[in-house]
Amino acid sequence: MQRNDVELLFAEHGKAVHAAVYRLTLNSAAAEDATQEAFVRLITRPPKDNSNLGAWLKRVAVNFAIDTLRRTNRVKPLGEWEVEDTGNPDVSDTTLSGELVDALQRLKADH
Repeated sequence: MQRNDVELLFAEHGKAVHAAVYRLTLNSAAAEDATQEAFVRLITRPPKDNSNLGAWLKRVAVNFAIDTLRRTNRVKPLGEWEVEDTGNPDVSDTTLSGELVDALQRLKADH
């Protein structure tokens, strides 16, 4: 694929690809990265069927954005979280626990 061809395709599909990713990420920088990646893949690994390049570019960009979100939003192991020591909680107030027991007793058996 020639550089001129890619430039024409970018002019034709670039905004739509960017918009599709932006709707997913709500992040313009992430949408730009995914759009760029889609066009890089168009050059390095073009689709076998060129009949709907716009849809292919959107799919590649959206998949790239999803993969990036998955990588960056992984859950931290518990060891990395800082825990604030609040001391021993005050459990001397039984008013709330009594009200809770009364409310639970008023529930019907099928709840």
